[in-house]
Amino acid sequence: MKYKLIFFAACFLYALSGMAGVMELDVTRHGAVGDGKTLNTGSLQGAIDGLHARGGWVLRFPAGRYLTGSLRLKSGVTLYLEEGAVLLGSTSPYDYPKFSTEKELKVNNDHFDQALIYADGAEIENIRVSNIHAVNTGNAIFIRLGHRSGEAPGYVRNVSIRNLYAEIPFGRPDIDYDLRGPALPFFHNPFPSSISGIPGHDIENVTLENIEIVYPGRASKGMAYISLSRLADVPENVDGYPEFSMFGELPAWGFYVRHVSGLTLKGITLRLREDDYRPAFVFDRVSRLSLSDIVLPEDKQAGQVVLRQTGLQRKARVPERWIFSIDN
Repeated sequence: MKYKLIFFAACFLYALSGMAGVMELDVTRHGAVGDGKTLNTGSLQGAIDGLHARGGWVLRFPAGRYLTGSLRLKSGVTLYLEEGAVLLGSTSPYDYPKFSTEKELKVNNDHFDQALIYADGAEIENIRVSNIHAVNTGNAIFIRLGHRSGEAPGYVRNVSIRNLYAEIPFGRPDIDYDLRGPALPFFHNPFPSSISGIPGHDIENVTLENIEIVYPGRASKGMAYISLSRLADVPENVDGYPEFSMFGELPAWGFYVRHVSGLTLKGITLRLREDDYRPAFVFDRVSRLSLSDIVLPEDKQAGQVVLRQTGLQRKARVPERWIFSIDN
């Protein structure tokens, strides 16, 4: 793993308000060094905490390569990366707060706050993620409505993600899988991008535009656990703490979407390094779905857009042969 970059779109806020009088802080004036070598976790977290205490400012990153461990984003704080600014996730697991021993990780798979940037207990209503280039990410887009056991669910509304390029690395045989056979040098990545509400609490009004994601592929029927005939068996995991692997194996290689009301996908390009038997998209109980300008690998021509109890409101430049509907 060259860089640890786990993006949770519901938590990584990249939004510049454009309002006159917005207060800004240059990270270099708070001690951050953009040389790609200096670890900036302390100075960056200190800046975020300070801006949050002041009621919320913009934290601006001028051009440079800023090495950091986990950063906890807080209410009212906007991260703005100027052109040429790069956030590098530290390659040391000790720079991520929940790192423990491999033995403990085998029984505790909650890695949420090992993300490069995460939010816990922050106020989130309108989310914009724009102009992101991510390489070697564990998951490109993960928007999950969930809650801890015993707490009332919140809501996720009005999410806009535009101009994103991401490359997903190959997975590997690891602590979460029993391969029941000889170890393989590489394993497929079973976790597509995911947008998922919970029963009775849809995620509302999501727009994804001008997105390109390169996935590793390699899934075969011998590896996958969920077939299209068993879409209802994908666990809801209502009380699960948001973690992109929380559902286990998923039945799509590109996007798995469930319990969403109002979803627009425009200008979406999905690529595969190696073949994957799963469809590119699975939409399960999605209303007001709009698809346009979807680009898929040339050899993926039939049944790549699976609709289960989903209303396709509009489609443009999406071949009819790509669409496969399931009513059960």
